[in-house]
Amino acid sequence: MSETTAAAAPAPLTMTPPATTSPRRMDFAGFCAHLSAAYTEGRSLQAALTDIVPAADVGQAALRPQWLDEVWTPVAMRRYFIEAINRQALTSGLKVYGWKWDTYPTVSTYAGNKTAVPSSTATTEPIEAAVERLAAGWDLDRIFVDLGSPGFIESFYQAAVRDLAGKQDADVGATLLAGATDDGAAADAWAMIAQSAAALASRGASMSFCGMASDVWADYISSATATVPWWVPNGPNPSLRDQTGTAADVPFFMAPSLPAGNLLAGDRDAATFYEPSPNPIRVTAVNIPNGGVDLGVFGYHAILVNDSRGLSKVTKTP
Repeated sequence: MSETTAAAAPAPLTMTPPATTSPRRMDFAGFCAHLSAAYTEGRSLQAALTDIVPAADVGQAALRPQWLDEVWTPVAMRRYFIEAINRQALTSGLKVYGWKWDTYPTVSTYAGNKTAVPSSTATTEPIEAAVERLAAGWDLDRIFVDLGSPGFIESFYQAAVRDLAGKQDADVGATLLAGATDDGAAADAWAMIAQSAAALASRGASMSFCGMASDVWADYISSATATVPWWVPNGPNPSLRDQTGTAADVPFFMAPSLPAGNLLAGDRDAATFYEPSPNPIRVTAVNIPNGGVDLGVFGYHAILVNDSRGLSKVTKTP
């Protein structure tokens, strides 16, 4: 028996793929350098992205307005004339009453030795002033109270009170000016002050306050050093912040309610301002049939000129 040798089958052919390399992932620094180089070489980079601008946020989902609540409003808060004169409580009635001397009792030289004693006439007269009333009322929809901002009603009241205070002071200034003694005219603010002070002193009064119209105040604060009297001290006065000043021991203030060219000075005791406490009076009522809340502010005051000789009005020479 012969032995047959079988040849081994050839191995199948396989294709080896070409070698490939994966690019290295670019880090952030490399990306920035790449962009910089592109711009330097004049090339541009554009991406197919959709623009989202503030106008697209109609629903204010991202850009919501900032709510600031009440902002500042310039309002004159000082009551200059009221603070400058006496103040008393107003308790009742439609008027305030008093009396003053019409003719003072006088004395004369007496010879003695049981001779006749000098005598003189003395008379008095009554004075009175009506109680002035300032008021305002509003009927607010209940929703302002039920669902409105908690501080709105208080801000509403405060705004009305500030307006009332300014009108009260203007009324007092006008009453004092009308009841003051006319002491003539002078060329400038300093001459007006000196003339008023001399006139008050001649009548037994003193100058404890001095209000100036806006143009007279401008003359007062713009005076050159050479024209200011020697007794005016150097210091922080006058104040441009609140339009007040002090010369020697007399306080000055600008009174916008005075007519142009007027200076009104006087003794603190020459007039008295009467007002109740509290003033003004706040009133709140519920208007159920109309679904409202009634708010009211009522102010009362009286101004009594005790003696016109204690008030001085001087006008500026045109």
